[in-house]
Amino acid sequence: MDKRVQILDCTLRDGGTGLQDAFARGQRYFELSPQLTSNFTNHLSRANIDIIELGTINPTQQEPQERFGTYKRLEDISKHRTQQSHSHFAALYHGSNTPLSAIPDWDNDLCDIIRVVLDKNKLKESLDFCAALVQKGYRVCIQPMLTMLYSDTEVTFMLEAANAMSAYAVYFVDTFGYMREADIIRFRDIYDRSLNPSIKIGFHGHNHLNLAFANALQFLQRTTTRNVIIDACILGLGQGAGNLQTELLAYELNQNWGCQYDYEAILDACEVLQPYFVENVCGYSIINLLSAIHKASYKYAAELRKYNLSFAHIHRILTQMPPEVKNTFSPVRVQLFLKELGKR
Repeated sequence: MDKRVQILDCTLRDGGTGLQDAFARGQRYFELSPQLTSNFTNHLSRANIDIIELGTINPTQQEPQERFGTYKRLEDISKHRTQQSHSHFAALYHGSNTPLSAIPDWDNDLCDIIRVVLDKNKLKESLDFCAALVQKGYRVCIQPMLTMLYSDTEVTFMLEAANAMSAYAVYFVDTFGYMREADIIRFRDIYDRSLNPSIKIGFHGHNHLNLAFANALQFLQRTTTRNVIIDACILGLGQGAGNLQTELLAYELNQNWGCQYDYEAILDACEVLQPYFVENVCGYSIINLLSAIHKASYKYAAELRKYNLSFAHIHRILTQMPPEVKNTFSPVRVQLFLKELGKR
């Protein structure tokens, strides 16, 4: 029987994407070598982390980016599973951009959990994709990225679809890290009222306002008898300001929620990453703070900083940026916006 509270460690996936972003911005970064990935995964398995996310699958990329946790096929990513482990292993797809014929029916050699980031503009198509994966034998987690942008109608449609397909879990996702206590309570209550009792509720938070841990505690305290999943990353490694730290969450769950994670094994996983960890890959910064204050992609403030603009100047620009463009980053849009303001 599944545990009441579970940790999904998404270091290799969310952290890998954060490393790829740092590489693209010309910042210092490190790579997820096969040996590092293997050592890291072995420690998390030994720690009895419930679910280990191994990375992203993007079959449309010309070249695999496995050094950043992105693979072309489910079969490739599944090779990193730790044998004879009590942990479940997960992989993530974006939307429904993968032909279903390219995804095999589940068997014991594959990750058993698939997480699907919904395409809000193709919501029914994305949810149909999720349902098809359930039919293929996978445990499917539904991930509505930027959940705060979903209307009540869209949330209801998603939850009804999750019930119909018997999804494994439905998440609410604080992609840009600006959720507050009231937001956590609202989504937690809506999901709990609407979902079938067998479906787990998941929470994925980012740390732009340094609230990921506080929000996770609020999520836990707003508890019923339903099983829940909380995402976390070792050392907080992730996109933007990064994620809730696995080592922090596991300690809390061991102390106050009846969990029994092997904490020394978690610290050993920290040791694997610590020598490579570099400043500015993730973590609190004024840049990430400004992005969250303005409910914008964290990439906008980082891009504006490249033009040697002061924090105050970036703040003013984000204040004037139309809300409808803040959620999808474009460097071209930054240049156009600066030109319109006469700043270049």
